[in-house]
Amino acid sequence: MSTNPQQILKIPSAAFIASGDTLALNHGNPLPVDGIEQLWIDIDVTATSGTNTPTLIPSWERLGEDGIYYPVWTGTGITGTGQTSIDIGPGLTIAMSPGLQGKLAWAITGTTPSFTFSASIQGK
Repeated sequence: MSTNPQQILKIPSAAFIASGDTLALNHGNPLPVDGIEQLWIDIDVTATSGTNTPTLIPSWERLGEDGIYYPVWTGTGITGTGQTSIDIGPGLTIAMSPGLQGKLAWAITGTTPSFTFSASIQGK
């Protein structure tokens, strides 16, 4: 287990208009979290637009031995600006292992939606 927090991934602020995940940002590779027992995910939404209730739904998914991604956490729908944080690991808000490898994913719904957000993933 790592004793000091380490940055796993930082997503710079950008406008997103469709669902996606960090596999696209990490050249198709899952994020390595082997040996990390605690994971912190912070998301800062600075702008939203669209109609029909544009919603951003973040999630953390760990990679199973069978090559399938399993949801560990799915956030509540974000419809406005502000910050969202979640901690994952034994004894934390989401008391599950973040896995050996995983990805941050997001679903975006609504009509012509756009969310400008940044994200940070840290672990120890």
